[in-house]
Amino acid sequence: MLWAIQPSLGSSASFAAASLSFLAALCLTGLSHLEHLRSVRPSALINVYFFLTLLFDIAKVRTLWQYDGTEKLAAVYSSTIGVKVFLLVVEAMEKRDILFDQFKHPSPEVTAGVWSISTFSWLLSLLRLGFGKELVMSDLYPADDSMTTTTLLRQASNSWSSWKNKTKARAFVWSTMRSLKWQMFSCVIPRLCQIGFKYAQPYLVARTISFSENKSEGEGIGWTLVAGK
Repeated sequence: MLWAIQPSLGSSASFAAASLSFLAALCLTGLSHLEHLRSVRPSALINVYFFLTLLFDIAKVRTLWQYDGTEKLAAVYSSTIGVKVFLLVVEAMEKRDILFDQFKHPSPEVTAGVWSISTFSWLLSLLRLGFGKELVMSDLYPADDSMTTTTLLRQASNSWSSWKNKTKARAFVWSTMRSLKWQMFSCVIPRLCQIGFKYAQPYLVARTISFSENKSEGEGIGWTLVAGK
C-alpha cells in the first residue's frame, strides 16, 4: 500500500515486487501449516526462503534509510526483518518432542532441519559420546528407512525384474544405477555448485584487489564483494 501511495519513491517494479511478496506471505501461511502436519523435520523451503529474502531485505532497508521521504517504508521493512528473523528461528526448530509416538525415535538426521544438516550439528551428541568413551554398535543412530538393506534390496530386485534384456553387457550395473537414480542425482547439483564457486573464487579475488586499488568506486561495490565472499 505504501508503494502504491508513493509511486515516485520507486520504479514500476517496486509495486510488483511488493505485491509478489504479499502473495508469497499468504502462500507461506498454508505451506507452513502443511509442512507442520506432513513432515517430521522443519521445512527446508521455508527456511531457505526466509534466509535469502532476509539478505535482500537488509540491503533494501539500508538504502531506504539513506534517502529522504522514505522513513515510513524503511520503518515497515525494518519491522519486517524482525518478523522474518523470529519466523526463521521458529521454523528452524525441530519437532521431535511433538511428534506422534511412532515418529519420536528415528535417527536425529531424519528430524534435523536444513541448518542442522548443513552444519552437521545433529552429530554433536554422537561426537560428544565418542569423545568420552569407545563407541559400540548400540551407540550409533539407527539408519534411515530409505537406506536399510531391506529397502535397497527391494528396489534393486524390482528394477532387475523389470529389466528387459538381462543378457546384455553390464545389464546388472545399469539396473542397479536405475534403482538408485534419485540418490545419485541428489549429489549432482551440490557438486556443480561447488565446482562453480571454486572457479569463481579467483575472479572474486581479482575484483576485490581491483576495487581496493581504485578509490573512485562506490561503497556499494565493496559491500557486494563482501557478500560474495
